Amino acid sequence: MKKNILILVLLVPFFAYNANISTSGLSTNWFDPAAWAGGVVPGVGDNARIYHNINLNMTGNVTVGGILFSWPSSPATLTVTTTNPAYVFTVLGTTTIKGTNGTFVIDDNVNLVTNAINNNQGNFVINDNASVTVTNDVSLATPQTFTVGDNSTVTIGTDITSSGGTIDIGTGSTITVGDDFNFAGSGTTVNIGAGSLFDVADAMSVTGGVNILNISGAFEAQSLSASGGSQEINILSGGSFTIYDNVTFSGSAGFDISNAGLFDIGGDMSMVGGTSGTVDGVLDVTGNLNLNNGVTITGTGSVTAGSYTGGGTIFGQTASSISGGSTLLPIELTFFNVNIKDGKVNIVWQTASEESNDYFTIERSVNGINFEPIAKVVGSGNSSQALNYKYIDNNPLSGVAYYRLRQTDYSGVSEVFNIVSVNNNNASTEAKMEIQTEGVLVELGAEYDNISVVAYNIIGNVVFSNLITEKATSVFVNKGSLPSGMVILKIQNGSGLKYTGKVSL
Repeated sequence: MKKNILILVLLVPFFAYNANISTSGLSTNWFDPAAWAGGVVPGVGDNARIYHNINLNMTGNVTVGGILFSWPSSPATLTVTTTNPAYVFTVLGTTTIKGTNGTFVIDDNVNLVTNAINNNQGNFVINDNASVTVTNDVSLATPQTFTVGDNSTVTIGTDITSSGGTIDIGTGSTITVGDDFNFAGSGTTVNIGAGSLFDVADAMSVTGGVNILNISGAFEAQSLSASGGSQEINILSGGSFTIYDNVTFSGSAGFDISNAGLFDIGGDMSMVGGTSGTVDGVLDVTGNLNLNNGVTITGTGSVTAGSYTGGGTIFGQTASSISGGSTLLPIELTFFNVNIKDGKVNIVWQTASEESNDYFTIERSVNGINFEPIAKVVGSGNSSQALNYKYIDNNPLSGVAYYRLRQTDYSGVSEVFNIVSVNNNNASTEAKMEIQTEGVLVELGAEYDNISVVAYNIIGNVVFSNLITEKATSVFVNKGSLPSGMVILKIQNGSGLKYTGKVSL
């Protein structure tokens, strides 16, 4: 009898060791036995079922068998915090969120390791400076949200699959996927923040209804197939999308590359069906770019490919008629500058080449922000030689005025170029600014010495300064010395020279 009693005592903790332990709602402290039904805190091998709000503040390593949010009748949130980023929260099994009321928050500096994540309509939140390692796959289903804050790291061992919902990646974070990334179904929106990297080791597939990928940081994958419904890939300003092998667009899929965006393809690119693309940045295809009949690429950026085939068009040109290795630009602007002479503003510019160029618009502003058109100059359509243009503003504004050039192609798509300025009250009325490939040149109109050159950003901070002691008739500032964006350039000395100009780089 004593032997049987001894065996029974040993069996009780054995079964409890693999229990499904649910929150009780009596406490929000994970380590408080009252927070759990039966008064037992989940341990190694136990599955924690989250039905109520509960907080896990790690003061050491914590291990459980699994996490399950199972269709709670009221909102339930598990928030994991830590007193030391070296502590690890380990989920040996799967982390599952079922139902729209479930939310799992990995707070700042927390290190989570789990076998898999199944987010079925719930909310998975990874805050700043956190680290999450998923040994196997991540599965996401609408209307789920999967959010990663700033400067965090997420490593997924195999695949990530999304059939809807939103994936938001903040700034400076890294997401690494060991195998494939699959958009399946409809309604997935993925936002990659500036400075973040989403790295897919193998293929990326986008199928089904409307799915949207917005890239402000960097996205990399081995290959890309976008098909089915209205798939949208938007490479925003400063963003880059790198595919190391082949890319295929079919159905109604398309892409949009903003100014300063890059779509870099290491293999071939094929666009068929009702697909289209807009290039205001750069599309660079190492291999062949094939556009079937009816496919169009428009915009104001540049397209380069090793070879071109198909009856589709790029900036109005049939793809098969373009020589391999050619870089296509709607227009290539050599320079655009303005200067004051005899009380009038002379506006001159030159193009090195033009593709489908309908017309130019001269725009003027009193503050460099709000512009209005003052003239329209007819373009030359298609040209491969240098062409010069000129317009005279006979009624210039007094004081500092800002000018910019807008180019519009035959399809109605327009591109705006750099802003230049003149000062109608300057003592040095002959001074003029010119944006060149390597920097900014200001012709002073006379010879001066002891020239102070100071550049400010839009909030008034000095970003560049220099003193030219020898005599000079011009000032040149290298682009590498100036930040991108709007810059105010002030040039003066103590002998009558005073010039203020504004330029956008």
